[in-house]
Amino acid sequence: MSARTVEIRTCGACRQRPAWIPRELCAPCCLLLRSDLRDVVEDYRWLGDCMANLAPSWRTSSIRAHRTEAPIPFDPILSAQREDIARVLASWAANVVEKARPRRWPPHDVLPEVTAPWLSCQLGWILRHESAGDMADEIRTLRIDTERAAPRELDWLNLPLPCPRCGRLALSERAGTVRCLRGGCGHAMTLSGYRDLENAIAAELAAKTKTAASRADNDRATAA
Repeated sequence: MSARTVEIRTCGACRQRPAWIPRELCAPCCLLLRSDLRDVVEDYRWLGDCMANLAPSWRTSSIRAHRTEAPIPFDPILSAQREDIARVLASWAANVVEKARPRRWPPHDVLPEVTAPWLSCQLGWILRHESAGDMADEIRTLRIDTERAAPRELDWLNLPLPCPRCGRLALSERAGTVRCLRGGCGHAMTLSGYRDLENAIAAELAAKTKTAASRADNDRATAA
Protein backbone atom coordinates (compact mmCIF):
# COMPACT_ATOMS: atom_id res chain seq x y z
CA MET A 1 0.00 0.00 0.00
CA SER A 2 1.52 3.33 -1.06
CA ALA A 3 1.56 6.29 1.27
CA ARG A 4 -1.02 8.99 0.57
CA THR A 5 0.35 12.35 -0.63
CA VAL A 6 -0.60 15.18 1.74
CA GLU A 7 -1.71 18.25 -0.19
CA ILE A 8 -0.36 21.53 1.18
CA ARG A 9 -2.77 24.29 0.20
CA THR A 10 -2.13 28.02 0.32
CA CYS A 11 -4.08 30.06 2.87
CA GLY A 12 -7.26 31.49 1.35
CA ALA A 13 -6.85 34.79 3.22
CA CYS A 14 -3.21 35.93 3.10
CA ARG A 15 -2.52 33.74 0.02
CA GLN A 16 1.08 33.35 1.13
CA ARG A 17 1.41 30.94 4.05
CA PRO A 18 0.40 27.25 3.96
CA ALA A 19 -3.13 26.49 5.14
CA TRP A 20 -3.63 24.79 8.50
CA ILE A 21 -5.09 21.54 7.10
CA PRO A 22 -7.96 20.63 7.13
CA ARG A 23 -8.76 24.34 7.42
CA GLU A 24 -8.67 26.68 4.43
CA LEU A 25 -6.64 29.34 6.29
CA CYS A 26 -3.23 29.37 7.93
CA ALA A 27 -3.05 29.43 11.72
CA PRO A 28 -2.35 33.20 12.03
CA CYS A 29 -5.27 34.04 9.71
CA CYS A 30 -7.56 31.67 11.64
CA LEU A 31 -6.70 33.51 14.84
CA LEU A 32 -7.03 36.89 13.13
CA LEU A 33 -10.51 36.05 11.84
CA ARG A 34 -11.62 35.01 15.33
CA SER A 35 -10.17 38.25 16.72
CA ASP A 36 -11.76 40.37 13.97
CA LEU A 37 -15.20 38.87 14.63
CA ARG A 38 -14.86 39.98 18.24
CA ASP A 39 -13.42 43.41 17.51
CA VAL A 40 -15.78 44.31 14.66
CA VAL A 41 -18.57 44.51 17.24
CA GLU A 42 -16.53 47.11 19.11
CA ASP A 43 -16.03 48.93 15.79
CA TYR A 44 -19.80 49.04 15.34
CA ARG A 45 -20.25 50.48 18.82
CA TRP A 46 -17.37 52.92 18.32
CA LEU A 47 -19.00 54.29 15.17
CA GLY A 48 -22.25 54.69 17.11
CA ASP A 49 -20.42 56.62 19.82
CA CYS A 50 -18.85 58.85 17.18
CA MET A 51 -22.28 59.48 15.66
CA ALA A 52 -23.61 60.54 19.07
CA ASN A 53 -20.60 62.74 19.88
CA LEU A 54 -19.44 64.17 16.58
CA ALA A 55 -16.50 66.53 16.67
CA PRO A 56 -17.18 69.97 15.11
CA SER A 57 -15.23 69.00 11.96
CA TRP A 58 -17.52 65.98 11.52
CA ARG A 59 -20.80 67.89 11.79
CA THR A 60 -21.46 67.74 8.08
CA SER A 61 -25.25 67.60 8.44
CA SER A 62 -28.01 66.85 10.93
CA ILE A 63 -31.30 65.02 11.09
CA ARG A 64 -34.50 65.54 13.12
CA ALA A 65 -37.78 63.65 13.35
CA HIS A 66 -39.88 66.81 13.77
CA ARG A 67 -39.20 70.47 13.17
CA THR A 68 -39.62 71.25 16.87
CA GLU A 69 -36.93 68.74 17.92
CA ALA A 70 -33.26 69.60 18.31
CA PRO A 71 -31.21 68.35 15.33
CA ILE A 72 -29.11 65.21 15.77
CA PRO A 73 -25.56 65.37 14.39
CA PHE A 74 -25.27 63.02 11.43
CA ASP A 75 -22.34 61.91 9.30
CA PRO A 76 -23.19 59.85 6.19
CA ILE A 77 -19.78 58.14 6.08
CA LEU A 78 -20.01 56.84 9.65
CA SER A 79 -23.63 55.81 9.15
CA ALA A 80 -22.80 53.94 5.92
CA GLN A 81 -19.90 52.12 7.61
CA ARG A 82 -22.16 50.94 10.45
CA GLU A 83 -24.67 49.70 7.90
CA ASP A 84 -21.91 47.86 6.01
CA ILE A 85 -20.81 46.06 9.18
CA ALA A 86 -24.35 44.92 9.95
CA ARG A 87 -25.02 43.93 6.33
CA VAL A 88 -21.82 41.91 5.80
CA LEU A 89 -22.16 39.99 9.08
CA ALA A 90 -25.84 39.22 8.43
CA SER A 91 -25.01 38.10 4.88
CA TRP A 92 -22.35 35.64 6.07
CA ALA A 93 -24.66 34.32 8.78
CA ALA A 94 -27.32 33.65 6.15
CA ASN A 95 -24.69 32.00 3.94
CA VAL A 96 -23.66 29.62 6.73
CA VAL A 97 -27.28 28.74 7.53
CA GLU A 98 -27.93 27.97 3.84
CA LYS A 99 -24.82 25.90 3.10
CA ALA A 100 -23.99 24.12 6.36
CA ARG A 101 -25.11 20.53 6.75
CA PRO A 102 -26.73 19.80 9.10
CA ARG A 103 -28.42 23.16 8.73
CA ARG A 104 -27.64 25.63 11.51
CA TRP A 105 -30.22 27.55 13.51
CA PRO A 106 -30.02 31.19 12.37
CA PRO A 107 -29.10 33.98 14.80
CA HIS A 108 -32.15 35.53 16.47
CA ASP A 109 -31.30 39.07 15.26
CA VAL A 110 -29.32 40.82 12.51
CA LEU A 111 -27.49 43.19 14.87
CA PRO A 112 -23.69 42.76 14.88
CA GLU A 113 -23.82 42.10 18.64
CA VAL A 114 -25.72 38.91 17.73
CA THR A 115 -24.40 37.87 14.31
CA ALA A 116 -20.68 38.23 15.08
CA PRO A 117 -20.68 35.96 18.18
CA TRP A 118 -22.91 33.52 16.27
CA LEU A 119 -20.39 33.38 13.42
CA SER A 120 -17.58 32.84 15.94
CA CYS A 121 -19.42 29.76 17.22
CA GLN A 122 -19.61 28.44 13.63
CA LEU A 123 -15.88 28.83 12.87
CA GLY A 124 -15.31 25.08 13.14
CA TRP A 125 -17.41 24.69 9.98
CA ILE A 126 -16.50 28.00 8.32
CA LEU A 127 -12.73 27.43 8.42
CA ARG A 128 -13.14 24.15 6.49
CA HIS A 129 -15.28 25.75 3.79
CA GLU A 130 -13.78 27.10 0.57
CA SER A 131 -15.29 30.56 1.18
CA ALA A 132 -13.42 31.05 4.49
CA GLY A 133 -10.81 33.23 2.78
CA ASP A 134 -13.48 35.50 1.28
CA MET A 135 -15.11 35.91 4.68
CA ALA A 136 -11.79 36.71 6.35
CA ASP A 137 -11.06 39.32 3.64
CA GLU A 138 -14.43 41.01 4.04
CA ILE A 139 -14.29 41.17 7.85
CA ARG A 140 -10.72 42.54 7.73
CA THR A 141 -11.81 45.16 5.16
CA LEU A 142 -14.62 46.24 7.49
CA ARG A 143 -12.09 46.82 10.27
CA ILE A 144 -9.73 48.77 8.00
CA ASP A 145 -12.55 50.93 6.61
CA THR A 146 -13.76 51.68 10.16
CA GLU A 147 -10.28 52.85 11.14
CA ARG A 148 -10.23 55.13 8.10
CA ALA A 149 -13.71 56.54 8.78
CA ALA A 150 -13.19 57.10 12.53
CA PRO A 151 -9.53 56.60 13.47
CA ARG A 152 -8.63 55.72 17.05
CA GLU A 153 -5.11 57.08 16.85
CA LEU A 154 -4.23 56.57 20.52
CA ASP A 155 -5.55 53.02 20.79
CA TRP A 156 -3.41 49.90 20.75
CA LEU A 157 -4.80 47.24 18.41
CA ASN A 158 -4.93 43.75 19.92
CA LEU A 159 -3.09 41.00 18.02
CA PRO A 160 -4.10 37.31 18.06
CA LEU A 161 -0.75 35.51 18.51
CA PRO A 162 0.83 34.80 21.93
CA CYS A 163 3.91 36.68 23.09
CA PRO A 164 7.08 34.76 22.06
CA ARG A 165 8.67 35.53 25.45
CA CYS A 166 5.93 34.90 28.07
CA GLY A 167 3.30 33.05 26.01
CA ARG A 168 0.44 35.37 27.04
CA LEU A 169 -2.23 36.46 24.55
CA ALA A 170 -1.33 40.09 25.26
CA LEU A 171 0.37 41.44 22.13
CA SER A 172 -0.85 44.82 20.83
CA GLU A 173 0.29 47.05 17.97
CA ARG A 174 0.42 50.81 17.50
CA ALA A 175 2.24 52.76 14.78
CA GLY A 176 4.40 49.79 13.77
CA THR A 177 5.43 48.83 17.31
CA VAL A 178 4.26 45.57 18.92
CA ARG A 179 4.33 45.24 22.73
CA CYS A 180 3.17 42.64 25.22
CA LEU A 181 0.63 44.62 27.26
CA ARG A 182 -2.56 43.77 29.21
CA GLY A 183 -0.74 42.04 32.06
CA GLY A 184 2.05 40.67 29.85
CA CYS A 185 5.82 40.89 30.19
CA GLY A 186 6.28 44.15 28.24
CA HIS A 187 8.30 42.49 25.45
CA ALA A 188 8.58 44.74 22.37
CA MET A 189 9.21 44.01 18.69
CA THR A 190 8.64 45.61 15.32
CA LEU A 191 5.55 44.86 13.25
CA SER A 192 7.78 43.12 10.68
CA GLY A 193 9.10 40.91 13.49
CA TYR A 194 5.51 40.00 14.33
CA ARG A 195 4.91 39.11 10.67
CA ASP A 196 7.96 36.83 10.80
CA LEU A 197 6.44 35.17 13.88
CA GLU A 198 3.21 34.58 11.95
CA ASN A 199 5.12 32.97 9.08
CA ALA A 200 7.12 30.74 11.43
CA ILE A 201 4.03 29.48 13.27
CA ALA A 202 2.19 28.78 9.99
CA ALA A 203 5.15 26.85 8.56
CA GLU A 204 5.62 24.85 11.78
CA LEU A 205 1.97 23.80 11.94
CA ALA A 206 1.94 22.88 8.23
CA ALA A 207 5.03 20.71 8.72
CA LYS A 208 3.53 19.00 11.79
CA THR A 209 0.31 18.29 9.91
CA LYS A 210 2.19 16.77 6.99
CA THR A 211 4.38 14.65 9.28
CA ALA A 212 1.41 13.38 11.29
CA ALA A 213 -0.53 12.47 8.15
CA SER A 214 2.48 10.65 6.66
CA ARG A 215 3.06 8.73 9.91
CA ALA A 216 -0.58 7.68 10.02
CA ASP A 217 -0.40 6.46 6.41
CA ASN A 218 2.76 4.47 7.15
CA ASP A 219 1.14 2.89 10.21
CA ARG A 220 -1.86 1.82 8.13
CA ALA A 221 0.43 0.42 5.41
CA THR A 222 2.39 -1.59 8.00
CA ALA A 223 -0.78 -2.93 9.57
CA ALA A 224 -2.07 -4.01 6.18
